[in-house]
This record gives sequence, structure tokens and C-alpha cells, in this order.
Amino acid sequence: MRRLSVFSPIGEAWKFYRKQPILNAALLWLLVLPSIGLTELSVLQEEHPYFQMLKEKGIAHVTDLRLFLLVFAADTALSLLLLWGIACVLLVGKRLILKRAGRVRRSFKTVRTEAAGYLIPLLFTSILRGCFTFFWSLLLIIPGILYYLRTAFYPIAIVAEDCSFRDALTRSKEVTKGRLIGAISVQIVIGLILFVPASLIDAILQILLQPLHPNMIFVLPVLSALLFAFPLMLMLLATTVVYGRLKLSR
Repeated sequence: MRRLSVFSPIGEAWKFYRKQPILNAALLWLLVLPSIGLTELSVLQEEHPYFQMLKEKGIAHVTDLRLFLLVFAADTALSLLLLWGIACVLLVGKRLILKRAGRVRRSFKTVRTEAAGYLIPLLFTSILRGCFTFFWSLLLIIPGILYYLRTAFYPIAIVAEDCSFRDALTRSKEVTKGRLIGAISVQIVIGLILFVPASLIDAILQILLQPLHPNMIFVLPVLSALLFAFPLMLMLLATTVVYGRLKLSR
């Protein structure tokens, strides 16, 4: 792979985002809002007496499971919405690989509909990857870690190349063959550049705002979702850029 600056994928992702207004809709409805919901559910499970009792006694000793099942269903639905948002971003972002930097002319509804077709492949390929990683780790820890790293680009392979399950995992291993350390190092540094500032701001807000009012515990997740959703979107686009360059250098 041609030596890749960690700033180059971020810069290309940012320029691409500015030309794609449709990404703002995906960001708001399918990244920010589900993230807020998931974080609020996490706070609810930490603070509500019912879930504290559940932790102490165990699920087998709780007679009324309605709230547990309701929260579980909501958590599952919100996780699928978040995955749907990731699929939308990757679907638009595959133009980075195809070198079509012009504005997407399709509506958000069309993109949502097309991206929905990738939910099952993304979900079950993730499960399959987890199983293979576990089995490799049974032999030795290192093979499991290497397999997990080599298959890191499977979501882009699914959306950009319309392959899924083992084919997507194989495709990810192919593009990283012989360049795993460089590719993963770039990804790690990109993640640090994008998420460390958001984490610092989030920590400062937690320290400054939480003591102001007891209800801040439910307000802060909204701010956290706003802080982390945008870096997540840029990370997906930058990862697509890295994947495209790995693919071209084969």
C-alpha cells in the first residue's frame, strides 16, 4: 500500500461529507437519536430500583419480567436503528471507492430503503466473525486477535462490494494481506484523532453539569450522543477511504 497519511483519509472524508447533505439526515435520525435512546436506557438500568434488584437477585428470582422485556426490546430496536444508520453512511460513502465525489441525487427515503437490505448481512456477518474469532482464540490468543484485525473491514466489503458472511470476511483479509500493521495502525490513529477530543469534551461536561441538577443524569446522554455521532460518521467514511486505497494497491 502506498504510504498513507492518517490525515489524508480524514480530510477526504470531511470534503466528501460537505458535498453530501443526505448524510446529515442519516446522522440525525439513524445515528444521533438511536444513540441517545441507547444511552438513556443504560442510565435507566443503572438507576432504576427494578434493575438494581435484578442485579442483586438474578433474573430467575424476579417474578415480573415485563419491564425487563420492554427494555430489552427497546434496546434491540435502537441497536438495529443504529446499525441501519451505519449502513446508510457506508452506502453513500462507497462513492469514495468508486471515485464519484458528486452529490448523491437520491432521497433519504431511497437510501434508507436500499441500506435496509444490508442489515441482515451486517448483523449475521458480525456474529459469524465473533464465532470465528472465539474459535481461533481457543487455539491461541494471538490467532484470534489477528483474525479479528484482518476482518475489520467487513462492513465496507458488505456494502461497497455486495458480498456478505464469509465472502465479506475473506475480502477483508485479502485487502489487508501483507499490510495489516499499516492498515490497522492508520485506523487506530484516525480513531484517536476523531474520538479523543469528543471524549475530553464529554468528560468536562460531565464534571461541570452533573452537579447542577439531579435530572442532568438524563440530559448528559443527549450531549454525549451529539458529541460522538459525528466522529462515528467521519470514522466510517475515513475507513472507507482506507479500504479503497488498500483495494487499489492489490
